[in-house]
This record gives sequence, C-alpha cells and structure tokens, in this order.
Amino acid sequence: MAKEKINYDSKNEQDLKDYLEEHFCYEVEKLIISNNKLIETEIKEEKHIFLECLCLHARNIIEFLFFKEYKNYNRAVYYLNDEDWKNFSNNREKYNISIKNINNTVAHLTFCREKTTLCGQDKKLEWENEDFFIPLLKDIKQFFDILPEKFVSLRIKKLKNSLEKN
Repeated sequence: MAKEKINYDSKNEQDLKDYLEEHFCYEVEKLIISNNKLIETEIKEEKHIFLECLCLHARNIIEFLFFKEYKNYNRAVYYLNDEDWKNFSNNREKYNISIKNINNTVAHLTFCREKTTLCGQDKKLEWENEDFFIPLLKDIKQFFDILPEKFVSLRIKKLKNSLEKN
C-alpha cells in the first residue's frame, strides 16, 4: 500500500513536522555523505558524481532554508515566527552566487559547464569546506536551534547533535 501523501496546502503542524522528519533530514544527511565521499575519493569520475550529489542536496537545502513561500514548496518560513524568520533569512545573500554555481555544475548541457565555477573564471571551487560546506552546516544548525520544539523529532535531535560534534 502506498504511503499517504502529505497535504502541504494544509500546513498543519503534524504535516510540517512529518516533512522535516522525512525530507529535510534526508537532504541534510545526503549532503554530509556526499561531502565526505567527495573528500575521500581520489577517482576523478567519482569526484564528479559526489560533487553533483553535493550540489543537488545543497541547492534543495538552501531553497528550503532561505527562499520565500512558493506554490507547493515547503520552506523554513512556515516553521519560524516572523522575527526569527527575518533574522535567519538574512543569511541568504551569501548563497546567491552559490545557487548560480550549483546550477551551472548540475546543468550538463550549458556552455558554463566547462568550469565548475562561474563561466570564464578560474577560481577554486566555491563549495570547498571553508567557503561553502561549513557555513551551510552552521546555517542548518542555526535553523535547528531556532526551530520551535513542537517540530523537533528524535531524528532532528540526532542530526543536530551530529552537527554540533563536527
């Protein structure tokens, strides 16, 4: 039997909590795994695969955390009070260039694909740990810190604890 689809239009507390439990935690876990595998592997083809995985999960997380309400997409704004959202969403600007770089990295049929950074610029990968991954993990942790308790599941607590150890 198929799992019952969550009605995101209702935006009730239980549906929002279920979403975080199932989908947001999945994205964060896969982001971490992709980054670890990207660092560990020496095989060029595998680096490309893990970089693409990292980019896809990072884009999903950035959009969830910082983008405003949009149609059927779940966003962090649904979980936070207005003041917390305003303060937290100020972090978004640092990701504007990242989204462009991520899109150029995962869009294989573009003229920008030749370089994994902005077209024509030869600079180090923006999502190397100190520039991209670590700040994104800090923003995820900050979201968990300001997330109202009613949305915090055991899986989120475990994930938050693992972020605090890193």
